Amino acid sequence: MKKAKGKKTLDVRYEMRNVPLSLIDTQTEIGDWDKKELKTRAAYFMLNGLPNLAVNEKENGRFGLLAAERDFYAAKLSGATH
Repeated sequence: MKKAKGKKTLDVRYEMRNVPLSLIDTQTEIGDWDKKELKTRAAYFMLNGLPNLAVNEKENGRFGLLAAERDFYAAKLSGATH
């Protein structure tokens, strides 16, 4: 495959792995979300399994959540650890 002149390619390598929820940092706090909605979503996760969360690894061994903070807090409420 030839590269077009002046075009940059985007590196989109990723790795699927289980990360403990306790190592994931978010931009918001759980108090910013509707508790009833989080409990309903947590019940859904208990029945159907957790979604995959997109995170990036930080230098200190922790991870930053890129999206789906509502799902993250609902997963924690469901009792999940990974």
